[in-house]
Amino acid sequence: MNKGIFCILVCMLMLLTTVVPISVTTSWKKTSQPLNMGNILYVGGSGPGNYTNIQDAINASSNGDTVFVYNGIYKGGIVVNRSISLLGENKLTTIIDDYDHSPGDVVTISSDNVQVSGFTIGNNSVAILVLSNSCDISNNLLNYVKNIGVDIKGNNNKIHDNEVTMMGTGIGCGIGLIGCYNNTIAGNTIHGFLFGIKVQSCPANYPNSIQKNRIYNSGQYGIFINLLVTNLLISGNYIVGCERGIFFSWDSQCNKINILFNTIENSTDIGLYFEYPKSTGSVHNLICRNTFINNNVDFTFKLSKTRLHFFLFNNYWEKPHFLPVLLSGSQDLGFGIAFHTYKIDLMPAKIPLLFNELQIYYGAGK
Repeated sequence: MNKGIFCILVCMLMLLTTVVPISVTTSWKKTSQPLNMGNILYVGGSGPGNYTNIQDAINASSNGDTVFVYNGIYKGGIVVNRSISLLGENKLTTIIDDYDHSPGDVVTISSDNVQVSGFTIGNNSVAILVLSNSCDISNNLLNYVKNIGVDIKGNNNKIHDNEVTMMGTGIGCGIGLIGCYNNTIAGNTIHGFLFGIKVQSCPANYPNSIQKNRIYNSGQYGIFINLLVTNLLISGNYIVGCERGIFFSWDSQCNKINILFNTIENSTDIGLYFEYPKSTGSVHNLICRNTFINNNVDFTFKLSKTRLHFFLFNNYWEKPHFLPVLLSGSQDLGFGIAFHTYKIDLMPAKIPLLFNELQIYYGAGK
């Protein structure tokens, strides 16, 4: 009898252990969760497994982990040297700041496959330096930047949906591409810099793309192209209130550049400018379906003795045109001899394609 009662009690105990509910939450909590999953590390909260500063959490992480940072102000000089996601709780209140103005970059990314999202980052020369490949930088506010908001020196990166602003004299550039390929710069808002976006020495056959950015009041240049650049797509951007909207510098050799569906407005000097291509010149360039409104000069070019080949088609030039539009420039033959020359938009657009209409062509995706 006693043996039977004992067996019944054991069975009941086993049954109870199988039906006790287990509470699971998918939301971020201020109190840190135990790190039994091994893939989420917390910064700035309370409880076990929490870190006081971001760098300590990064150093303790492994590839594939997430470092989640709660609202607060954190010291810069951070190096992300693992393939992790670095996420802020709220981009307006999760701040990485070099408040003592120590030299260096606020955030340096040296590993591939890093995500940085949800922060205010600034108060130094460079907000984010990307030395690696296949990284995703999104939904950040980069302000009080002296030189460069995002400095890209790697390949296959996506820089999208950030706001980059300088709160000073307007030197430096919002986003810079130097010697790299297959990067996407999309959906960013950039203002207050000498250069909105700068592309330099990117000759690879893999294209970089600059799409759907808002660049305004960026000093001298909205988009600045310098030295040898090949396979570049500039499309769907709204460039307003700059001295020069899109500028190809005097020492550029630019091939396979597609300038499509951009709105260039209120340029105090020139909307789109090609100047003095070097060496063998610039070939296979297309300027199509752009809208030029209220610029001092919409488009011009200045050539040396080398070639500059570009095809203009279906752009909107201030007002509806029913005949081809002649666009004047000059060609320098050397020895102080120059003469006027022309390019022609054979079929100008009858209506402008404004920035907010570009969703028809590109959609709302990144």
